[in-house]
Amino acid sequence: LNLSYNNIEAAGIKDIASALFLNSTLTTLSLGGNNINSASVKCLAEVIYFNKTLRTLALDDNKIDAKGAKYLSDALLANKELTELDLRCNNIGSAGTIYFAEALLINTTLKQLLLGEKHVNEVLWKFFQQYLNYQHLSLIHI
Repeated sequence: LNLSYNNIEAAGIKDIASALFLNSTLTTLSLGGNNINSASVKCLAEVIYFNKTLRTLALDDNKIDAKGAKYLSDALLANKELTELDLRCNNIGSAGTIYFAEALLINTTLKQLLLGEKHVNEVLWKFFQQYLNYQHLSLIHI
């Protein structure tokens, strides 16, 4: 389901999160370019924690910061279904990247994590290079 660039506001994100909670068929959701902030992403993360069908979630080109990255990375600790997560063109920073690095030590389901190159310093880049050498993650765009 592609809902990218539809000016969906906080109330709309809450409605989408409620629908995802009841979802038993939707596997792909694109919400890029909707000015989603960390407060709104918290609603989505709470659902991702329990969702059993969503495989791909695109949240690119939004306003998600490190706090939102923390909500999503915490959800990844429990979620065993999501295989692709796109967070390019957000503002998760190095702190948000570290949250995902920690979550990926436990989550072995996520195969693609797209963060965007501006979030990663040299130390984090080396960590991900080492991580890719022996873990499940097949693609990480940093």
